[in-house]
Amino acid sequence: MCSKALASLLGLSALLCMGSLSGQDKLAPARNALAEYLPDIAAKKLELVIAAKETTSAERTQARQLLSEAYLRAGQPQEALATLKKISPASDETYYWEGLAQSYLNKPEPALASLAK
Repeated sequence: MCSKALASLLGLSALLCMGSLSGQDKLAPARNALAEYLPDIAAKKLELVIAAKETTSAERTQARQLLSEAYLRAGQPQEALATLKKISPASDETYYWEGLAQSYLNKPEPALASLAK
């Protein structure tokens, strides 16, 4: 169950816990945090969206894409890679973030392979 107090603290409406927000509305607070250079805050908000039972598969995939970006911006490339591995099927955006994460880990060959997909 989603904690309404935690959701409120992180800028998400308690409506998120009840599943009455659309996918874009659920992701808006995290996108705003990323735009304000607050990747740690964005990551926490996205983790809540991903964990919510009412989140659809498509919303979860979008949230994971954004979460991987937040992890990279926060200097956590291993977490970004782990998150990207949960996305199926992978998209061009998934391969892009995977390539960046590999490059952050100083792995040029896997990075280039991901970016070439």
